[in-house]
Amino acid sequence: MQNGIWKQEDRQGGRFYSLCHHPRLQGVIHAFSTRRGGVSPPPFDSLNFSTSTGDLPARVQANREALLQSLDAGEACLHTLRQVHSTRVRRVQADDPITLPPPEGDALVTACPGHFLGVLTADCCPILIASPEERVVAAIHAGWKGSGDGIGPTCLDAMKEAGACHPERMLVLIGPTIGPCCYQVGEEVREAFVSRHPFSEAHFAVDPAGRPRTPRWKLDLPAFHRQLLVRCGIPEENIYTLSLCTRCHPQLFFSYRRDGAVTGRMLSLIGLA
Repeated sequence: MQNGIWKQEDRQGGRFYSLCHHPRLQGVIHAFSTRRGGVSPPPFDSLNFSTSTGDLPARVQANREALLQSLDAGEACLHTLRQVHSTRVRRVQADDPITLPPPEGDALVTACPGHFLGVLTADCCPILIASPEERVVAAIHAGWKGSGDGIGPTCLDAMKEAGACHPERMLVLIGPTIGPCCYQVGEEVREAFVSRHPFSEAHFAVDPAGRPRTPRWKLDLPAFHRQLLVRCGIPEENIYTLSLCTRCHPQLFFSYRRDGAVTGRMLSLIGLA
């Protein structure tokens, strides 16, 4: 039986999910935000963390500060990335400043307390990883391309370099993403996955909406990452999935597939207290 339970917190500064009561996560602050509780107006209502689709920087900054305050991490530096669907992992050091625009990449790793790592999503898969005893954490933005190209294993390698981490001691939290109920992809995506990860064939189901000459598939991205990380040495019981589809819950989450390009972004963050 797994330790810890998912809990939706509702504090000043917005609503977010966290894995509560896990004995090994003491000293590791983490959150998967919802879209509720911020200051941004429609169509970014209301807890939006990105300026890339038109929200004002001042509103986004207010949302970020409020969420950090609600996590009792108001003095922390929050590092994010200009996400480009790559496998590039950046390591955050103690003297690294917050830069605008942020650097390119799709995963962050740090062993430095007070430096929080954040990834932005609106359907893609956010993955937070902690190696609590070695005091190393990571945040991953995993769309289909980065997932198929292996951003998960690449990030684990970066964690090992940062703090001699062992996969069997890591904890993985997979946040809200578009679920297999709604994640329709084409044959080219399935071929890209299966050619590199033959086991991933089990995570594709035929979409009845497809046509014989142009088959469509439903992809279970969280299940793919779960199996991939187990194959990398992380015990299955150390992987926790918050199984909420972003497209199916418009009151809780932003969704690119549901809302189009002009919408907000959730923030998934992790840091060492």
